[in-house]
Amino acid sequence: MNVKISKELQELAEIFKSNGEELYIVGGYVRDAVMGAVGTLKNDVDLCSACRPNKLVKMLKNTKYLVDDKNAKYGTIVITGQKRYEHTTFRRENYNLNGEHNPTGIEFIKDLSLDARRRDFTINAIYYNILKEELVDPVNGVEDIKNKILRTTINSNQTFKEDSERILRMIRFACTFNFE
Repeated sequence: MNVKISKELQELAEIFKSNGEELYIVGGYVRDAVMGAVGTLKNDVDLCSACRPNKLVKMLKNTKYLVDDKNAKYGTIVITGQKRYEHTTFRRENYNLNGEHNPTGIEFIKDLSLDARRRDFTINAIYYNILKEELVDPVNGVEDIKNKILRTTINSNQTFKEDSERILRMIRFACTFNFE
């Protein structure tokens, strides 16, 4: 399996390593690579780690990277170099279970496996460790891709009550990938 990594992503991963953190790519970029879409990978690269927003801002302060921390309370920092990346700290989310898109509470965590369970579908919860060049698949998303199955990371009723937009994403993914 070939996950295409730019020099810039390698550099970012090295900065993270020198600060005691591991940097991962997660979501559609990894999913598409697993599906063999190497030549059509989109530029949308989502990054994640256990690194908290305030530490991340300090880590990148004297580098060539620009940082936008306006969504830091949600754990999301936009990093801009030659390309734009969104980094989200591993987290656990709380919802009102009324289908609203925004969580009511965030708890930063260190556990990648717990972070995976907050994501919508198993095929979007596959992580790629940039420096180790390895997939981390805590909810069996690779197997679901092989079997052409679209499955939520937790109970589907809860997943859709937490964020009703996920229903539309489910339909789009099922149609786009011809998944069951």
